[in-house]
Amino acid sequence: MYPATGTIECGGSYRWMVLNLDPSDLQRYYAALYHLESLRQDKLGRVKTPHVTIVRNELPPNKSLWRTFAGERVTLQYLPGVQSALKRDSLGRPVTYHWLNVVCERFEEIRTSLGLPRNSDGIYHTTIGVTR
Repeated sequence: MYPATGTIECGGSYRWMVLNLDPSDLQRYYAALYHLESLRQDKLGRVKTPHVTIVRNELPPNKSLWRTFAGERVTLQYLPGVQSALKRDSLGRPVTYHWLNVVCERFEEIRTSLGLPRNSDGIYHTTIGVTR
């Protein structure tokens, strides 16, 4: 596993919280590997701000704690190996997402303190790019 650090950002609607990752050569490395290993001609679209979503579209019961996490620095661990999945965009076109799995016990502590359930497998992800 490989460490990465970032800063928590909390949305004003209490429905999303992300860890914005510090600029990472590791994500660029994996994106470059995508091109070398697959010998693809398609272009891997970049993600504007590498991040990990901690809370997505969930309303936490303990809203009073929401802002206490804003600006907190957190370190997570990347798991080796790029994951991919084919999905459809809002227009029904095929899109393949490529991501790295990450683990971070602090995310679980934050979710629990907000009254949200723990992530079922404890694994989160950061998207390294998409292909269309």
